[in-house]
Amino acid sequence: MLEHSQLNERLWECNLQENGVNLGHMTTKSANNNQSINDISDLFMIACWIHYSKMLLKLIFTACVVQVKKVNLNIKNYVTHTHISTNNTF
Repeated sequence: MLEHSQLNERLWECNLQENGVNLGHMTTKSANNNQSINDISDLFMIACWIHYSKMLLKLIFTACVVQVKKVNLNIKNYVTHTHISTNNTF
């Protein structure tokens, strides 16, 4: 008959094996769990990159729109002032 400490140790080993750990060695179950964790981590990282890439593209797009509006305003002002000064010279 097993002593109390031996029985506890054996129960602990059985519990570890049920949870996918085989006496310190990774079994297929624990390897799959670790792979799932890595996959989730990779997906999260990819999602973050996509999110920040979209934000960066929006920022670049907004900056381009602002620059185009400034250029259009400058062209409009130039044409208006040129037209006025042309009328004044005649």
